[in-house]
Amino acid sequence: MKKTRFTERTDGFCGLLSQKEGKAVIILTEDEYPDMFLVKKGMKWINQMGCSALGIGPEKSMKGLHNWPLESVENAVRYLKGIGYEKIGICGMSSGSNMALSAAARIPDITLTIGMTPMDWVYWGTYKDGLDGAPERPADGESAYTWRGKPLPHMHAPYPDYWNQVKAEAKRRGDLVAALDFHNLAEEKQPLTEDIMIPIENIQGRLLLAGAEDDVLWDTCRGIRRMEKRLKEKEHSCQCETLIYQHCSHFIFPESLIKLIIPAAAYDLLLPLIFKETKGYVQECRESRTDFDAHIRATVREWMEE
Repeated sequence: MKKTRFTERTDGFCGLLSQKEGKAVIILTEDEYPDMFLVKKGMKWINQMGCSALGIGPEKSMKGLHNWPLESVENAVRYLKGIGYEKIGICGMSSGSNMALSAAARIPDITLTIGMTPMDWVYWGTYKDGLDGAPERPADGESAYTWRGKPLPHMHAPYPDYWNQVKAEAKRRGDLVAALDFHNLAEEKQPLTEDIMIPIENIQGRLLLAGAEDDVLWDTCRGIRRMEKRLKEKEHSCQCETLIYQHCSHFIFPESLIKLIIPAAAYDLLLPLIFKETKGYVQECRESRTDFDAHIRATVREWMEE
């Protein structure tokens, strides 16, 4: 399928579009450049559900995600509407869910929002520039995003040298990657004031959030429950569905997407090696992904038919 490329300089957003007739869904996968493997697989998965897919993200030259303008999403939405798409959704995975929720809360033309393993506060900026050998480091004083030229208030990293701390936590837990204690410490050190929370009550249309209790990257279920509480306390018009699974780890991706990335049997073997918490619960993790898959497909189908 033909893909169209976009750049910040010429189009106002960095993206890759794979078109089908019907609706369009923007996909965000952490802070990856839109041409990366996982983004392309996510786009193919969106296409399989009958929607055009637009993968967007920061330019490769940004080397991370820091003071990224959410207007990039707004410009992408404007482009899609300009070529005839009447319905536009957004889907984010892991840190990409933070990007998706933060954007959807400010762009009312987005009427479907899917957040996989979301957090309910705005993230700090990050660099992936290899300084001192660290694959990732916090961008001192920078938010992950800006809006209308101003950085969004955000949670701050609890300490600057966090890569070594995260590695130590993963080693202690027996996981390949873990940062639960790190994110818990961030919340302990900084009060959850209203200005750093994502105003999800502003999200329009359908909102689907999913997480697992055994996630050791961050406590996504705590964030989801706070978002449920927030919607009960504030006026909103979105139709929200939340899914919390006992077992699935941070990789709570729908089963049909997993199969596009890696053979299911190989994934079942690898998962306990990545997250020790899933050892002995591989079947339960697969059941969670399959159930989530069914919920996503039903939600997307109903949104397309509305």
